[in-house]
Amino acid sequence: MKVELRDPRKIMRLSKLGCFHQSKLSFLRSFLKEFKDWKYSRDLFDIDDQGFGRAVYSFSKNKRIYSLVCFANKINDDERSDRVIATKWDAAFALHDGIPTKKDIDRLEKNVPKQEVGRMSYKELTLSRANKSIRIFNYVVDCLSKGIQPEKKKIIRCRVFIQNNGSLWIWKVWFSRSI
Repeated sequence: MKVELRDPRKIMRLSKLGCFHQSKLSFLRSFLKEFKDWKYSRDLFDIDDQGFGRAVYSFSKNKRIYSLVCFANKINDDERSDRVIATKWDAAFALHDGIPTKKDIDRLEKNVPKQEVGRMSYKELTLSRANKSIRIFNYVVDCLSKGIQPEKKKIIRCRVFIQNNGSLWIWKVWFSRSI
């Protein structure tokens, strides 16, 4: 059987993407269903006026506690890449089993932004990272800060506002097995 692929220029448009409806198997629906009865807390929020720093959000259910350890890093534009093979990241995250100590957070702050080459412990369940799109992020922020909508044509041409490595699906699989 041969399946004809649709032209991405026709289907990868904002107006078309809105046509994709959730099903019972959709990731977001199952993710929200799984986490609706969890208890959430913000254990640390040390983010400066420029939006850089670290934060820890914990969530618990049935005697299990997990923490999302977040780092918002300042990097120069010439160090940033829209590609998943980047070596520096605007944002980096670790899913930690339990509530991290200050020593854990300090260690993670040095290692999580390095991703695969960083040193992790058995308590770090997964890593994720994201970079702002060099092509469009500043333009969108500038427009919104002035109270105007960014031009739709510019956004459609870019297609990527923030690039991440897509590891969220791992969290759902792991949590569903650990509870």
